[in-house]
Amino acid sequence: MPADDFWIALRGELVAELGRRRAAYALLVAKGRLERPVADRELRVWRSIARSVGAIEGMGDASWSEMIHSLRREIALRRKFYPAQIADRRLSADEAARRLELIELWHDLLWHDAGGETGRAARAERLNQLELRAAA
Repeated sequence: MPADDFWIALRGELVAELGRRRAAYALLVAKGRLERPVADRELRVWRSIARSVGAIEGMGDASWSEMIHSLRREIALRRKFYPAQIADRRLSADEAARRLELIELWHDLLWHDAGGETGRAARAERLNQLELRAAA
């Protein structure tokens, strides 16, 4: 399993992401660019993701599949938009890499957890790769 500092960092990132989404979705709904039910659904899923690691209190009601789908979409969006944010100096390259890696690892842990022994082996290999990369 990941070290304690990973869980602390992941909880922080998920709380921050939930806050960013609340603010962004409120603006998008107010401008008519996002429908309220869509915003509410997305926030429900992200609350469940945050609750899944104890970042916020309560139990999540989104399904495992909804969380996996949302995390995959978030990974793709970060890979697409972080380079421009780095170029515009709105985000440092190190911070972008840290945020992306946290979300990727949480996706991987959730994904492989559902795979029984094969999933546990794949998760262990992924963690080993991340530890080797961090040590380099």
